[in-house]
Amino acid sequence: MFADADHGKAGLFSAGFADYISYPFIAPEIKRRLAACHRSPAVHKRSGLAEQPAEDLRGETGSGLPPQRMQDLVDRACDRLLADIQAPLTLGELAHALGTNRNLLTRAFNQVLGCTTFQWLRGQRLARAAELLRHTDLSIQVIAFDVGYGEPANFATAFRRTYGCSPRQYRRIVRSSK
Repeated sequence: MFADADHGKAGLFSAGFADYISYPFIAPEIKRRLAACHRSPAVHKRSGLAEQPAEDLRGETGSGLPPQRMQDLVDRACDRLLADIQAPLTLGELAHALGTNRNLLTRAFNQVLGCTTFQWLRGQRLARAAELLRHTDLSIQVIAFDVGYGEPANFATAFRRTYGCSPRQYRRIVRSSK
């Protein structure tokens, strides 16, 4: 599609891509980017292809995907993270599994949920922990491991920052209010 470096680089940037595709290559990401470049008016003009209006793949988000596709990407990522909350994938592994890249995944979470991927995951882990503290007699250590914290002290610190009290105090308060 891009015979020389000038067309290739300029075409990518004119299509709205400011990052790069890194190794290992992800086939769906490469196909999406090539399709966007192929439909880009700047590329059509320089390459001599028929000049017809191209669909703006950036939508309102400016991130490379229309808002609905951003939402779909975040939904799939959330489902994937919740499926194995004890040992989630790294950001790179998650992006690879979803056929995208780390930058786009991070932008999607920020755009759709207003937080990073792992801020959202931490919130889900702590909400699950609070539910277990309310409804089970599991030890705090078991709950910490169950929601993915390898160290109960780290769990207690994160829980205290979010809920304003230790897990033990939270359990006591919730149970005394029943």
